[in-house]
Amino acid sequence: RCSRCGGKRQVACKNCGGIGRFESQWLKNIKTLPVDRLTFEYQKRQRELSDCKVQIPGIRRAEDQLQRDWSDAYDEAASSSRHGLDNFDAGGFQNESSANHREMDRLEARLSELEEELGAIQQVIDSKWK
Repeated sequence: RCSRCGGKRQVACKNCGGIGRFESQWLKNIKTLPVDRLTFEYQKRQRELSDCKVQIPGIRRAEDQLQRDWSDAYDEAASSSRHGLDNFDAGGFQNESSANHREMDRLEARLSELEEELGAIQQVIDSKWK
């Protein structure tokens, strides 16, 4: 990790401009790979990046729908009887919402990691073509 900003796997971390320079074992390893293998690794990460980007809107839509369902259930409980809200249990909604947020956090962290890896791989490819 970059000692300055916590970024990973790039010689010149794009988050801090390389102020906290580092060189991880992963970066040392990719420098030894031939260009065709680097290209394969780059394309593999691009596909994973694309998959993550496709999943994020679906989770956002699921979370939005969950919030609408929770609101509808709350309104129904409030209007159903005098003690409707006393018996309203939002635990299932909260658990599912927490799971949605954890998955979003995981995907966003992976996106950031993939972008850093793609940048590092591209730097190595560029250096081999010089």
